[in-house]
Amino acid sequence: MVTYHRSHTATIFYQEKPYFTGDKIKVMSYRDCELNPELACYLLTVMRKAFQNFACGQSSFNENILKNMEIRLPVDSNDNIDYTYITTFIQAQEKLSIKNVIDWKNKIINTSKKCI
Repeated sequence: MVTYHRSHTATIFYQEKPYFTGDKIKVMSYRDCELNPELACYLLTVMRKAFQNFACGQSSFNENILKNMEIRLPVDSNDNIDYTYITTFIQAQEKLSIKNVIDWKNKIINTSKKCI
């Protein structure tokens, strides 16, 4: 499920497991398939990009606006949403992030060795 805080901000996040929430949180679900962490990550990224023009507390950020927003997703040759591409893309981004952290850590280790 994807949730957003509807009265104050355009904050959205993925919650894998059901939970109890207050009345100012709106729960959205994806109707085409079951959300997994990779698909949720991709969807949240494009949704955050689409919602970036909403300011904190802006009254125009509401359920009616959300229902009518168009968010483009990658499609395959048959014009179906390309879930394989989405999953592969997010997994590749995760691997790049891990590689960057490892490179950064190795740089710190090498710098520390030079100082010692």
